[in-house]
Amino acid sequence: MKKFSKIICIICVVVLLAALTACADKSLYKVACSESLNRDDVFSDIVHSGIEGDLAERFDTVEQLNEFCNEKNIQVNNNEEDYKFSSAFRKKFENYNNKYFNDKSLIVVFRYKPCLEKLTFKDLQIENDTLTVNILNESKISGAEGDSAAVITIYVYLIEVKKSAIENVEQIQVVEMDKL
Repeated sequence: MKKFSKIICIICVVVLLAALTACADKSLYKVACSESLNRDDVFSDIVHSGIEGDLAERFDTVEQLNEFCNEKNIQVNNNEEDYKFSSAFRKKFENYNNKYFNDKSLIVVFRYKPCLEKLTFKDLQIENDTLTVNILNESKISGAEGDSAAVITIYVYLIEVKKSAIENVEQIQVVEMDKL
């Protein structure tokens, strides 16, 4: 009878742990694993000037995006050959028009780093009203050390998300991770 009671207790503990784990997973919605975002919806590049400092912004209209670009003096659609933005970035940026913003939002993330740091987009997570952009700092993973304050790399991520997936999001935060 004692063995039977122990087995019942162990089964109850396992069931309880499984239930708690399931509840925790339901509170965290991983956008990267849903149909709302795939790798083609994330464009990353390195820009050579412009934003100083880290930022993350959400844009729901082309007017908001244009206002931001004017405020930060970002001239992406400049007809002149501008060394600040790659041709791939400029071409991608042309897609952000009224038609695009009908059902999608754009998350723009800038990370201002010493040149020896290498960043890579990992995924997005939504919890309550906060959208978290997770970025891997691969220089910390590979063990690269040191930095050069004289040379800065500005990483930019253009993340396309369905408006319906982030309709309750009020805050955006960026988390740099150094572990997979």
